[in-house]
Amino acid sequence: MQLNITNPTANSFNKAVGISEERSNELAAALDKLVVSYGSGPVRSCDVFNDIAHLCNNIEELVFCTINHCNWHFLRGHLFTVK
Repeated sequence: MQLNITNPTANSFNKAVGISEERSNELAAALDKLVVSYGSGPVRSCDVFNDIAHLCNNIEELVFCTINHCNWHFLRGHLFTVK
């Protein structure tokens, strides 16, 4: 499986792989709803990945969503580096 890079000089991943602004906004909104649906309880990472995969139409969208999902958690302090 290989990503379809349509614009190698783009300044963002979604533009590089041809995800429209409208679709990226749809996916971001769906990810927000997904995160809220988990609440504060523990969630297995494989379940999160499966839920994200169901939102996506192709590998490019899956990578886009995974990056956004991880960034969301990182910026809120939910993900950290173990030294």
